Amino acid sequence: MDKQFYMGVLLGMLGGALLINNVPKVKKTFDKAQKSVVKKIKGLMSSDGGEKKAAAQE
Repeated sequence: MDKQFYMGVLLGMLGGALLINNVPKVKKTFDKAQKSVVKKIKGLMSSDGGEKKAAAQE
């Protein structure tokens, strides 16, 4: 059971990576979302009210 589950997870991750690399529209959307997440995390990590800055950027 566990072996089949992990193989399914691995195949899903590989399929997702192939999809992102081969379809330009999906790649553009992924890059846009990734930049947004990084920006919000940096806002939360800053010591001077990062939560307020991240909320204001939305």
